[in-house]
Amino acid sequence: MGARTRGSRHQRLVYLQEHLRELRQLAEGDGLPLIGYFVEMAYIEACDTVRKERPFDASVGNNNVPHPALARD
Repeated sequence: MGARTRGSRHQRLVYLQEHLRELRQLAEGDGLPLIGYFVEMAYIEACDTVRKERPFDASVGNNNVPHPALARD
């Protein structure tokens, strides 16, 4: 089964986002700042894409969610 048939686009983006966050943490933990930087840029792009493609839900209060890059793990 191909990647396009497994789950929705949103689910695949969230999957990528989660793994990019883990990779960023690994790179930073191993003292690889440049790799960490590039992975973080990909993570931010994934977060922005998820946010743009997510339908607006007024009950969630999305306007007060900090940018993921500012919320360090």
